[in-house]
Amino acid sequence: FVYESSVGTEHRIGLTDSGVWSAEYSDGLHITNTEKYFAFVTVLEMQRGVFVSTLKKCLSELSLSENIISTFPFDEVMLAAMKHSGHWGQLAEQWLESGYPLSPEIIIEFPDHVLVRREQKRRMELITNA
Repeated sequence: FVYESSVGTEHRIGLTDSGVWSAEYSDGLHITNTEKYFAFVTVLEMQRGVFVSTLKKCLSELSLSENIISTFPFDEVMLAAMKHSGHWGQLAEQWLESGYPLSPEIIIEFPDHVLVRREQKRRMELITNA
């Protein structure tokens, strides 16, 4: 899957033969370390629906099951972006505001986030209004 970032550089994401998601940048830097989720934050420049549908299309073109998309490290990428203020954090915020579901990790890491507080309030209302 090849895409261009907002600064005009080409990025690639894909799966290695062993099924690990990898990222490659225009300068040839190739990252397959599963702990380096920040390598994928540039996908947040796309609207979530656009990214997901493009990724599904690419999997289909490779005759790979669409279910593979569930192995993409969405939550880890969101956490990596949210831990960095500025551009990447703002893009993660946009994904959240557009309906990206809060993961347990986001709730734990960002308990004061407005969306986390809203979800905690909604949850408590469901519990206490039984």
